[in-house]
Amino acid sequence: MIDTPHITQTAAQLTAIIRLTIPRSEIRKLMGPGISEVMAAVAAQGVGPAGPVAHAPLEDGPGARSSTGR
Repeated sequence: MIDTPHITQTAAQLTAIIRLTIPRSEIRKLMGPGISEVMAAVAAQGVGPAGPVAHAPLEDGPGARSSTGR
């Protein structure tokens, strides 16, 4: 059975992201290096990840834009 939906309030959380404009066919090849770059930038600032990696496609098409972060 599906639970009844409800609204949950949470505290704001900073997110480190990298935005890429790449062909859809390149996403699998470039996700790993993108995640590594975000993690290195976060580590260089002396903070660690606060949650799981997230990926959000921003636009569709030949030069699809996407956002990857943690």
